[in-house]
Amino acid sequence: MSDEISLTSLIVSKGDKLTPKLWARMLRWVERNMAIRGDVLSVQTASGRIIRGRGTGGASDVSHPWQMTLSGPDQNGNYAVTFLRGLVNGVEPTIDGTPIGQADQNGNYPALTVTPANFGPDRLARIYVQCFLDKTYVVLSAKMIALATTPTALPWTRFKLIGFLVTDSAGSVTVQQMAFFNLSMAVPAKETNGLAGTWWGAGG
Repeated sequence: MSDEISLTSLIVSKGDKLTPKLWARMLRWVERNMAIRGDVLSVQTASGRIIRGRGTGGASDVSHPWQMTLSGPDQNGNYAVTFLRGLVNGVEPTIDGTPIGQADQNGNYPALTVTPANFGPDRLARIYVQCFLDKTYVVLSAKMIALATTPTALPWTRFKLIGFLVTDSAGSVTVQQMAFFNLSMAVPAKETNGLAGTWWGAGG
């Protein structure tokens, strides 16, 4: 199998599905083109910067919208998750009323508390952005939540999975990221009950 990555294989358009395979190819291309240590490389879309690298060639140097950082547990078994700024149709979600990308005067970003009750029988805690819509399916606001199970559909509300907290056999908890780009949500058939099907893509 060739080790070359064709640029045409990395082309995406608004609304395309960004599969794990495509994301892995994009990361490999970015890393291989960081030729000079210390250089900053940026990949941009019309909606703004989506990938940044410091030029060391390591995957850990690449940052992206929604990127989760985990800390904990505390004495009560709670974890805290912070996020790099991500958008849904241009709307920035909040945690306890504070936008996820807004630091306080000490440089601290709002953290989502994930309690032991947020882990399901499968030992996963599901991290979602919950979007609230008006009667024309426009995103009015959004917030970050942690759930033990897949959420039930609600009128005028949409949920998008951002990632998981995964508990391994030894009891250690790690992050599994599922969203890497600003999000675009569209409703092709705007039913009046608030439960119309939703298309998700890259954008925002």
